[in-house]
Amino acid sequence: MSSGTRGAFWRAVVTGEVARLPGAPGDWAAWAPELPWPLWGLALGIAAIAYRARRRAGI
Repeated sequence: MSSGTRGAFWRAVVTGEVARLPGAPGDWAAWAPELPWPLWGLALGIAAIAYRARRRAGI
């Protein structure tokens, strides 16, 4: 995946250009893999903060 297509689904949703999504509108396999990335980023951030707090507490 080139850097130009990374985040295409969310960029299209935010800008209102959903019609420009890759593939046909019913082709969920074209855009579904991008759906969990925001959740993954949030979970990774929470894990990093928890790890840092645990290391500082000496546990």
